[in-house]
Amino acid sequence: MTGVWVAAGELSPAKRRLARVGTVATAAGAYAIRERVFPAPALPGADDSDTEEEPVSPEVISKAKLIGIGAGVAVSVAVMVAGHRLEKRWLAALIRDGHAHPYRALAVRMGLISFGVALAPDLIRAREARRSR
Repeated sequence: MTGVWVAAGELSPAKRRLARVGTVATAAGAYAIRERVFPAPALPGADDSDTEEEPVSPEVISKAKLIGIGAGVAVSVAVMVAGHRLEKRWLAALIRDGHAHPYRALAVRMGLISFGVALAPDLIRAREARRSR
């Protein structure tokens, strides 16, 4: 999805919007189909019985938890800004070097980075699962 989003940058504004909306709609449709074919398993202890729910009391958040949330937000913003700067730098270099299709080349690079970032947590979980056996 990242690659398509970036590659659409070389299109006219109308076609770019159409490509990006189509990409989001396709991804949403694929997710909806996946949920119907492979429904999420029920959580343990969660039943659909009509039991009285206990009143929910407001949870007090500790300072450590607030610091953790703030650090997570800060890291997320920093990664987004760094990714955008890297994208602009690579695009400028591709254009400066006279690449025939700079947006397509940038889309391949950004797509590979996005894939690697999305795959890393799964690889870590798989390695931990293998170690625990």
